[in-house]
Amino acid sequence: MNLEIDIEKDIEDAKILSMILQPIVENSIVHGFAKKREGMIKIVAKKHYANYVKIQIIDNGSGIEPEVLEEITKKSFVSKTSTGIGIENIKKRLEFFFGIKEPIFIESKKDIGTTVTITIPYIH
Repeated sequence: MNLEIDIEKDIEDAKILSMILQPIVENSIVHGFAKKREGMIKIVAKKHYANYVKIQIIDNGSGIEPEVLEEITKKSFVSKTSTGIGIENIKKRLEFFFGIKEPIFIESKKDIGTTVTITIPYIH
């Protein structure tokens, strides 16, 4: 497993809640690479417009089935291997702390990978 981290120098002092990235990276490993022996996870953080930070967790895992992705985005994801509360918990914490709606966006293509994008206000 390769991990690449790319943080824009201008936002190295940005404040982010603890335990936001860990569950997403863990999901990439547990679900995205369950059937693959190797892969890559990349974390990219850049300034987005003047007052926001965009953090992307990108993997080249097996991707998420469209039906499962729809359930995740509807907040009702429950499977045999996961409670589904990780993403929902992160979303609720970000909404509460930063006062924003829909801070997480997930894109996924079967057999190509998944990108989770978090957009939060830039606070330093």
